[in-house]
Amino acid sequence: MRVLAAGLSAAGLLAGFAFLPEPVVQVVTVPYDRDAAILLAGKQVPDEIDSFYFFVLDTETSVDEDGEELALVLQKAAIEQDYLGIVGPDPERNRATLLHALDASRGSDLSGVIVIYVGPDEQADELARRIGETGAELRFVTYPQQAVPGAPSI
Repeated sequence: MRVLAAGLSAAGLLAGFAFLPEPVVQVVTVPYDRDAAILLAGKQVPDEIDSFYFFVLDTETSVDEDGEELALVLQKAAIEQDYLGIVGPDPERNRATLLHALDASRGSDLSGVIVIYVGPDEQADELARRIGETGAELRFVTYPQQAVPGAPSI
């Protein structure tokens, strides 16, 4: 190789590669789009299912009020062995509402309901554990954050 003959050793050449920057992966927050979130949840339901329960958390009510209502919907969906989609613009409020609903449903058998929760990845483990404790199944759909390879970091 001419490069080696020009004064670079093989070790020096390889050492140069060690200083190349690592690929950048940036987490980009995608603005909430209610219709997109509903469509993402709906993709988790088999095509042969014509309808299923849906709980949209974009009201001015409190977490406690929504949590109590969601608890009733969870119990109905469990009785009917049905799907229940949950979406809303505020991921932390959605999480708190679902946890309130699960607490309010303690003692109820929720096996049979498949909860489709649309939210950020960092909520997945906790919600999977909490929903699993009830006998229900969780289908977690990541939204609104997406990793974008090669995007500049901020």
